[in-house]
Amino acid sequence: MKNLLLTTALITGLASTATAGEIVEVPISAITPNWSSVETRVPVQNCSQQLVPMRSNGSPIDIGNIFGGALGGLLGNQVGRGSGNAAATAAGAIGGWVLGGKLNRQPEHYQQQTVCTTTYRIEHKQFIQSYTVHYDFNGVRYQTRTILPPQSNTLRLMVNTSHKIHP
Repeated sequence: MKNLLLTTALITGLASTATAGEIVEVPISAITPNWSSVETRVPVQNCSQQLVPMRSNGSPIDIGNIFGGALGGLLGNQVGRGSGNAAATAAGAIGGWVLGGKLNRQPEHYQQQTVCTTTYRIEHKQFIQSYTVHYDFNGVRYQTRTILPPQSNTLRLMVNTSHKIHP
């Protein structure tokens, strides 16, 4: 019976101290997830019905310009006398051209159209980046990081104690 207890104590004592290149299992005292977050811009399209001004894309010269120029030239010719007659006719024609074009221009009209704008919604997503694993070995508390969580309550370590200090 004494030999059995002595053998058990010896095996237990050897398990806590490692030799060169030995793999030992140590108990895990805590596992802490390390969180990280990512910010993402998500486009959101907003559409609504609006009245939009429409312009006619006609020719810059139309019947109003021609009629106004002719009428303005005729009136200018009636006003002017002598050498000023040609100047009055030209001024009347130019004024009639401009005024006739403005009066004959199509009025702006409005048309119902779908107008869309894009805005961005910010989304925050959190995920576990890694795990901090705390363990005790030979009476000292250590920690390490792992990408995956440990699958058991122990951690396997390879211990190298072959380093010797020479006096």
